[in-house]
Amino acid sequence: MSDRESSVSIIIPTYNRARYLTKAIDSVLAQTYTNYEIIVVDDGSTDNTKEVLEPYMDRITYLYQENTGVSAARNTGIRAARGKWIAFLDSDDEWMPEKLSIQVGDFSKRPDICAHITNIVFISPNIEPITLFEVRKFRAPKASSFTIEKPFQFILNSNIAVTPSFIVNRDTLFHVGLYDPAISIAEDWDLFLRVALQGAWGCSSVPLVHVHRRKATEKSLQQRFHKNPIDHREATIYLLNKIRKKFHLQEDDKIQLTKVLGNKFFEHGYHLYKAGRKKQARRSFNESIKLNTSLKSNIKYILTLLPFSFGFWLLERRFFRRRKRFYI
Repeated sequence: MSDRESSVSIIIPTYNRARYLTKAIDSVLAQTYTNYEIIVVDDGSTDNTKEVLEPYMDRITYLYQENTGVSAARNTGIRAARGKWIAFLDSDDEWMPEKLSIQVGDFSKRPDICAHITNIVFISPNIEPITLFEVRKFRAPKASSFTIEKPFQFILNSNIAVTPSFIVNRDTLFHVGLYDPAISIAEDWDLFLRVALQGAWGCSSVPLVHVHRRKATEKSLQQRFHKNPIDHREATIYLLNKIRKKFHLQEDDKIQLTKVLGNKFFEHGYHLYKAGRKKQARRSFNESIKLNTSLKSNIKYILTLLPFSFGFWLLERRFFRRRKRFYI
């Protein structure tokens, strides 16, 4: 490979993360693979972010913009990137030294793969360190590196792709469109699914990223996913509908997406009903049954027709049992 063909652009968006940002940058500078550029996009920070970056200015590209959200910040970095491959690192996380070396090495072995992900380790003040594969109960092949030949259904169902481990071919990224600024929940999943339609992915079962879950971060994620379940389902319905309408899907991919979309409509209706928005809930239930006509889906729909106190009690017990979640 020439220098251009093996170069990596690393996008680090940041907003008021001055106390953690330099550790993220240091973890990139410690990489055993050195053909990269670092692009830090300051999304309107009001803390001392620029000051703490002063010692790094000769080794990074620093871009400042008014606060417009993480999707827009990542897009700013992508447009400025010059590498063949684009990787992402959140400003309060860290890479292991061999992260890029392993991923670029897998690209050289399989030039046809368009993206690559790795296992990661969650570091939290509340629990023992745990890997993403353990959280998702994903059984990886014995080989430390493997190829996901049909990544669309894999990403749709497994949910083991996360932004700090993700690296993608730049041309592929521009072909499918960048991050969608219209959504602020599940924006990474949206991008992963669009990229997954373009070809095989590589994957390493080695945990090559440390993702820190600090108290403030965990609280924010709980608010997004637990306290705002309606917004979360609306975002996933929007992005799945967008993919279904705008992208050519193979028949088996279309079947899987339709099934997942039907389930999301049902979950949306369930949370709307609990919030007292019964008319909207009924519309969402109807959309669910149109898309997903399985026996299980029909049983769930019938339960919604029963009196609330009984029907939704059964739904709670059978389909929506409260579980302690690990938010990512």
